[in-house]
Amino acid sequence: MAQRYEFNKRSKRHPRRVFRRRLFFTAVALALTGVGVFALTYDIATEEPEIQTSSVVQSEVAESINTFKSPYFQFSDRGNWIHSKTDSTEKEFVYYKYRGAAIEHRLTVHVDVTPIPTYLAATRVLPVRIVNNNRLEANAVAGPCSQVYKKEDLRNIKEVIIQGATMMCDPDSPLFTVALAEVDGNYNLDFRRSNGLPMQIVITYQDMRLDPDSLTISQVAKTFQTL
Repeated sequence: MAQRYEFNKRSKRHPRRVFRRRLFFTAVALALTGVGVFALTYDIATEEPEIQTSSVVQSEVAESINTFKSPYFQFSDRGNWIHSKTDSTEKEFVYYKYRGAAIEHRLTVHVDVTPIPTYLAATRVLPVRIVNNNRLEANAVAGPCSQVYKKEDLRNIKEVIIQGATMMCDPDSPLFTVALAEVDGNYNLDFRRSNGLPMQIVITYQDMRLDPDSLTISQVAKTFQTL
């Protein structure tokens, strides 16, 4: 039967037309959604990942060079030397250099006094020259001094000459000890103070580390100066 229409009354749409219209809009919506998903996926896939770079900064903290003074002399070195008042006397100045709580170096300076051979003896010598009567020019540390002993020699503490410098040698000591001695002279180093008065100095050193070397005593010697 034909559908009746009444005046000024909204007619109902045919069910098939409504279904087709909804199907059309649904298809369009799905298509737009698919295009959006594709575009987003494509951008993510084609976007180059940002490479995070970090710079490696290498820093080296170097110990500053400090100057250490007594009433008679001064010297400079990296790190910190501590003057031991307990082990020192009026004419004997003892300095220790620490790493943490451990003593690694010992420096002894005798002023106007020559110690007995037991305290003066060393296993190596640092040949030096006195410049302007108040400072030192140092060569390289030489030794061990036991190398100058002959097979038939008694292994006693005695004076030996190495590179023109006379030192008191302890041939059987396992320690790394160094005595400063003047070329064409000996361990009694003759200086003059700033006031012109003569002064005699004896310098000995010990490196107490497991792997000792001569760097520290060489630095001390080349900066040593009377006051």
